[in-house]
Amino acid sequence: MKGIINGNYDFMFVARENIEDGSVHIDVDELITFDDGDEVEILKIIYNAEWASDVAYVVFNPKNGESITLDSTLVELINE
Repeated sequence: MKGIINGNYDFMFVARENIEDGSVHIDVDELITFDDGDEVEILKIIYNAEWASDVAYVVFNPKNGESITLDSTLVELINE
């Protein structure tokens, strides 16, 4: 299953060791970025009321070769 990203997004993972005195060190090279129109592969669908839309997708980001979980409102499904 594939999808298209709806908008431009930058996500980051904050590890506890990057927090000092209440401040967070951000390395911009470690940001997970998506641009409007990026095509992603949907690896898994998660149904859970904790997400804004009650549905999330685990998507594969071809830019960095990693996967991330996104709310379904950020991804438009496309037919293959």
